[in-house]
Amino acid sequence: MKSIVQNPERTDDLIRFDTYRFYLHSVCAFLSDEHNAWDAFARQWLLEAAKLPPLTTIDEKWIARFLKLSWNTEYLLAQKIDDVELARVSNQWLPVQAYYAVYSAAEALAYSIDGHKTEGHAKTLRKTSDWLVKHGPRPWCFAFTGARGKSGGEAKPVRLPNPLMLPSNLQRIGVQPVQMIAKCLKAEHSHRIDDSWRRGCGKKKYEYAPPGPTTVLHFLYRLRIKANYGNVDLFLADAPDDEITGFGNHLRKLCYWTLLMMEIVVRRRILPSRFDTLASSYLTGNPDAKHLAMRCRVYLQAI
Repeated sequence: MKSIVQNPERTDDLIRFDTYRFYLHSVCAFLSDEHNAWDAFARQWLLEAAKLPPLTTIDEKWIARFLKLSWNTEYLLAQKIDDVELARVSNQWLPVQAYYAVYSAAEALAYSIDGHKTEGHAKTLRKTSDWLVKHGPRPWCFAFTGARGKSGGEAKPVRLPNPLMLPSNLQRIGVQPVQMIAKCLKAEHSHRIDDSWRRGCGKKKYEYAPPGPTTVLHFLYRLRIKANYGNVDLFLADAPDDEITGFGNHLRKLCYWTLLMMEIVVRRRILPSRFDTLASSYLTGNPDAKHLAMRCRVYLQAI
């Protein structure tokens, strides 16, 4: 199938799609600039995670449940689509798959932090984001927090470079990836305020702050909500071919790197032997899960 529109008009849906696409592009560009390659990042993060003490007791069934959910969803996300028009249609569902692959891994990470179960989107994102802001690598430690204030711009950046000029979400030239990441997180933080503020909270809206920091995990959650419950046409926008395929590719890359980061912490906390046994068993049943297999080879080489 051939893409119908090569030079589309800039509709509202197309502008929103391009905004999300460029946010993802900027996160992926930052990952490449900061860490070069995923295996180089893995080796460095393995060294950092080695400082974490292992848990004394674990619920292995709980960990296995969420890791398998993550790996199954990642496997579906990884299926290659060569036809650009099919890629455009699949973009409507990719945010849901990417989010649930990450969310399931985040459940395992949240448990690995202290041995206590969370189960639930809000609690899991809060717990993992709190930990990542304190201990995680960039860009997952980047966040915004606090109320936006009367001026609308008083929410505070966390772990981001200071000072940092925020660009327009429509700017494409002369903008650094970290600037656009900050713009994305600030916008998402404001969305969280709009979503969770209630008049009964006893505070005016400009005084209200959502619980916990806003991180890249919340941006993935936003994409999932948009795809599941929002404007479906947004992800089906007749964008240029390279932007259609770029959206999916950047979303996959962010998902893969995020799973890598989370798995390394989980593996350390539950003991490498337990994690490796779970992964090996999964790969026996699904040998085509190539991204997990590649990550596991790096984990084993680090022994």
